Amino acid sequence: GENWLDYRPDSGFEDVPRAQDFEDGEAIVDVLRTVLRPGYRDGQPVCTTKDGSGNDDGTTGENCASQGNGEPAVANDDQQSTETRFSEEDENDVLALARDIAGMYSKRTASLLPSSPSELDSIPVGMEHGLARSTLPHRSTDWITHNGRCLDNIMRGRSTIHQAGMGGFARRFLANGSHIVPVPLALIPDRDILTMYNIFERDADKTTGKQLLLNYCLGHGDSKVLLCPLTNAILVNHCSTRRSWEGECGKDGPNAAYRWATDFDPMTSEWLNMTLEEISKKDSRGLTLALYATRDIRPGEEIFVDYGVEWEEAWTLHEKNWKPPDWRSNFQSYQSTIELNESLRTLAEEKRDPYPENIMMACIYWETEDDDWVEQVDPHDAANWKSFDDETILEKILEKIGMPGDEYTGPKENEDFAEYWPCKILLKNEDGTSGMVRILQSPHHDVTAWDEIDIPRFLTNYPLNSVKLFHRPYKSDQFLPGAFRQHIGLSDELLPDQWKTERDSDG
Repeated sequence: GENWLDYRPDSGFEDVPRAQDFEDGEAIVDVLRTVLRPGYRDGQPVCTTKDGSGNDDGTTGENCASQGNGEPAVANDDQQSTETRFSEEDENDVLALARDIAGMYSKRTASLLPSSPSELDSIPVGMEHGLARSTLPHRSTDWITHNGRCLDNIMRGRSTIHQAGMGGFARRFLANGSHIVPVPLALIPDRDILTMYNIFERDADKTTGKQLLLNYCLGHGDSKVLLCPLTNAILVNHCSTRRSWEGECGKDGPNAAYRWATDFDPMTSEWLNMTLEEISKKDSRGLTLALYATRDIRPGEEIFVDYGVEWEEAWTLHEKNWKPPDWRSNFQSYQSTIELNESLRTLAEEKRDPYPENIMMACIYWETEDDDWVEQVDPHDAANWKSFDDETILEKILEKIGMPGDEYTGPKENEDFAEYWPCKILLKNEDGTSGMVRILQSPHHDVTAWDEIDIPRFLTNYPLNSVKLFHRPYKSDQFLPGAFRQHIGLSDELLPDQWKTERDSDG
């Protein structure tokens, strides 16, 4: 989501428009349309009845569909044709001025505004997210039916293979040979860039392992190239008939495979004929695989591919040789979050029975625009609250700054994903479903007014199902010493000869 962009301020994504930029741009477009297009009011067409008998009663936009006499209604084209319009030069000047003014407040919003009268007229009227839709190619239903590829044939679920994590399942019936999902690829010319080193000893002989991304990319032992899927094809797990894999991976083996998408992605054929040196000079993506069914797949059935002999041998060796972390290592207290999330501990309980070092608690939270409560706290109390006993804290601090927290039941309004901030549970209410929490400053957000002067942020009646335990960064089981790292096998027939370099091993 947008958070991915916001948390990377120096990565070149500052100018990528966000949802709010489109909303602000939409409002400006409505004003421009009202000013420059006679027959529009508040950005929407003024309507009359289709037979012209109705008078303009101020009805606009989507309400055109139902006038008082039951006749369909349309935008008042007669009014548009008789009123004087601005000249094209004047319209261009107005649009340029709008972009300049908007740019003083937001360059991202300004970039979305029309630069010509024709661009203004191309933005859909009376359609939700019209400005955003205008930035997309306009395709007919027939074109989509003929050229489109479904992205939702795979749904996420717990794999039927024990301890395999999540898997991909068929959302609908998929016939033998049919397309399952397109797999556009990010190409890494040299997998060695995923090698990790001790930051204090960058020595080729002192590596600490491979980055986790390796497990989700396709590769071949005769090449340094890695192909990393950009769709939910990464959910599909391994299955073969060479050994038993439990679950729905039975005697018939995998039910899907990869092939190059040369039938619907014209760039793929071009890139397959390039050398790695030529590809390394490209600044765009150009390769796509297609995941297709190798036999009929029932709705709800787990989808599998064969990761290859090398992958399977590497996994078998890993199972044989892996040992739990040494008790002296930083991972000796590692524990999964699955069971721990079933019974959350208060701060007092944590002191008696601390969570393992790899665990952190977080709460759904967002900052409100009203920070007046900070000013209500006595500066002396703010400076010394940590030394107060519980009763004094409740009396002097909590009554003034303990805000209701019952609204934090999911993502903030108009946002798709919930943001989690570090927190602690102080008290649980009698019903056990809510309680009082303390929100801690998030390292991913600007310093808050309350953290700046060291005032605790308490929320009362906070829903405890909005509290979750997470692994601390780089502390999940994926990062345990000796954790499995191996690329997914790319079959021989899919590897172009000019990409072959030398026999390589991930280890």
